[in-house]
Amino acid sequence: MKRRSFLRNLGFTGGVFAFPSVLTNAHATTVETDDQLVIKGKVLSKGKGIAGVVVSDGIQVFKTDKNGQYQFTVKENTDFVFISSPAGYTFNHTVYIAS
Repeated sequence: MKRRSFLRNLGFTGGVFAFPSVLTNAHATTVETDDQLVIKGKVLSKGKGIAGVVVSDGIQVFKTDKNGQYQFTVKENTDFVFISSPAGYTFNHTVYIAS
């Protein structure tokens, strides 16, 4: 199994189903450049940003800042981005798809 496939599957199953608590609100947007995309967003709970939440594209790993914001650049052919599940938060099953 390729590393990317493994990490993608881990992100989908481990990040959402294995943890009893996951994110309440996570928003992502993309900005296109020549051959790269800028991924940026904010992880919220009850309208307030959550610091230290791990966000990854399967190769790079980042943490949200003190306001719950994140931003990073990926190759245009990146398949996915996933957000980890911080302890103490529940998932509201809202799906966000970046355009």
